Amino acid sequence: MKTDALIERLSENLAPVPRFAALRILVLGLGAGALVSFVLMVLWLGIRPDLMTAMGTQAYWMKFFYTLGVALTALWTLMRLAQPGARALVQGALEVLPLGVIAILAIAQWNSAPASLHTHLLMGASHTVCPWRIVALALPIFI
Repeated sequence: MKTDALIERLSENLAPVPRFAALRILVLGLGAGALVSFVLMVLWLGIRPDLMTAMGTQAYWMKFFYTLGVALTALWTLMRLAQPGARALVQGALEVLPLGVIAILAIAQWNSAPASLHTHLLMGASHTVCPWRIVALALPIFI
């Protein structure tokens, strides 16, 4: 099939799409994936026993808002890119913002820490298992 014929065939019988159809599909998929990930996390790792104490720390809220910022800007970018001919330059630039803030905070902490702690700051205490658990628990969102 020639390109022009394919374009013509794909553009036959076009119907308008509801205004927030893409958002509805994305939210349903992300919500279902997040629910499955949460259930898997509870069954596999359990709920952190000191969760209420951890929620009182600055580190907990920094991680929470970092994750929320990345997720919301990514969703905004996806919504923008779901519109034919749309550009997402502002959204793409804003996606770098949470990473930039975390990088600045990490550099400040690195520079203020003694050299003997640099390896621990870079790798953490759970570097051998944590990344793999995060990947495993994120997979249901992509299915």
